[in-house]
Amino acid sequence: AYEIGLQIMANLAGYIELEGDGPFDYTMTMITPERGHEMLRGSPEAGAELSDTLVRRSDVVYVDENVVHTDLPEDLVPGTDVTRAMQEMAVRLDSLDLVPSAVPLDGLSDKQKRRFFKVLGLKQVSYGNMSARHDADSFLMTGRGVNKAKLEVMGRDIILVTKFDREEGKIHLTVPSDQQDARVSIDSSIHAAIYDAFPKIGAMIHIHSFVDNVVYTDDHYPCGTRELCDSTIDALRLTEDPNRTILGLANHGILVTGADLDEAWDQIEARLDELVPAGS
Repeated sequence: AYEIGLQIMANLAGYIELEGDGPFDYTMTMITPERGHEMLRGSPEAGAELSDTLVRRSDVVYVDENVVHTDLPEDLVPGTDVTRAMQEMAVRLDSLDLVPSAVPLDGLSDKQKRRFFKVLGLKQVSYGNMSARHDADSFLMTGRGVNKAKLEVMGRDIILVTKFDREEGKIHLTVPSDQQDARVSIDSSIHAAIYDAFPKIGAMIHIHSFVDNVVYTDDHYPCGTRELCDSTIDALRLTEDPNRTILGLANHGILVTGADLDEAWDQIEARLDELVPAGS
């Protein structure tokens, strides 16, 4: 079902398993592009529950349009201490297989792979993302569709986000003149909203694994939507310390906050044995 979802570009896909001859002897498993899943048991109310779920997750407002400015100061092009910290963190995450490929390449034909990357405008895809503040008004974040295990090029793999216009649904990026096709992670609106709401948060790491005994968001909304921003902010406010916490994203993964990337990593490292990869 996951591979079929990729092939048809579905934000939500599902399959039904029949368990008997009765009208409600079935189970529906719904999956997302992040390989999260949830189950719907057969019952007289199942049809209404499914309808409500689909309507709720489709009646959303996307706030992820990228506005690219090609005037990144030359002194930032070689990178900064923050970008170097992001590069080191990428290697660390990759060494533990925490940023794996989101596409099961061995399950898709060459034609399907080409179509997938062409439709999404990507060259490769891997799970997760990270960001860190550049200054009080901007932050650096991994690009969309890049190899999160190997962050090399400023303006492609790591992008400076300078503004989030929630009402217009636009994310403003500042990149070098040769990176005008840059796109930042689709979760950039979430990170921007969090940095605005919690000034003490200095960095975030998002991976597609799950862990128990943490606060989770109330629903799984599509990435890049106003609803997911609001749901994430509401859930963060329920944690003991939003500035340093592991937040569960329903049917999606976890988002870890900290004063810097090292503090966010310390929380992941402390619970490595408890992490359950999405799709397992």
